[in-house]
Amino acid sequence: MAESLYRDDPLKAASIHIESPEDKLPSKRVPFFMWNIREFEAYLLEMSSRGFFLKQGNGSRSKFAWIRAEPQKCVYRLLLGASKLDDSLIEKLRDVGWILVYTEKNQTQNKSEAFHVFINSDTNASDLIFRENNQKMAASRNPLKESILSVLKLTGAIGFIIFLIEFFNRVYVMDYFVMSSFALGVAQILSYSVLLYHNYKAECYFIRTYQNEKEQQESEIPDWRQVKSKADRHLWQEIAVGILGIAVVFVIAELFHLPII
Repeated sequence: MAESLYRDDPLKAASIHIESPEDKLPSKRVPFFMWNIREFEAYLLEMSSRGFFLKQGNGSRSKFAWIRAEPQKCVYRLLLGASKLDDSLIEKLRDVGWILVYTEKNQTQNKSEAFHVFINSDTNASDLIFRENNQKMAASRNPLKESILSVLKLTGAIGFIIFLIEFFNRVYVMDYFVMSSFALGVAQILSYSVLLYHNYKAECYFIRTYQNEKEQQESEIPDWRQVKSKADRHLWQEIAVGILGIAVVFVIAELFHLPII
């Protein structure tokens, strides 16, 4: 039997939930980090069994484009690599039935990287290339360093913007823009830090997945709904932390009688 990513019968592990053809199209928003590769493949597998398939093309601001067709169990595989794959690799995968349908750039850290989603109607198709590639990528990663650098870059960029606003405020007397911009900057940094923290945990999970691949082969494919539920809570955490940051700046400004809108 041809090799599959985590088990010899990858389709049996995901609890397929068949619904009527009148179902609405799934959300266009990417439901959770693609670092959760096994869950993501299970999610796309279930969507195909319900008659929803990813439309071929590149991702735009973490959004999917779906097309409706006859329900069919199709296997999806994710490959982490350069934002633009070599044509020779794409052709090599195409020769064994793997078609590139979606590319999602790494939005939080190294934007020269991307997750590439391939589909194959042959449920027994070999996925050795995906396994070997992702194992190499997992072995070379340093998620903590990447996350810290991302926060520092954002902090520096926002600090520079606030400096420019302060400069123009002194020249053109722009009233209270400086403190207001500072409050928004704090909110942005805090929200982005929460996003990076959850991205860091998801990337660590990706590394563990390929470090313990033999163990994963014997395990059931995780419930992608559980991962999506956590991702939804994380989104609300980002919003709440941002609002809290603005509130704290307002309180401090009030206590020290600083000008703020």
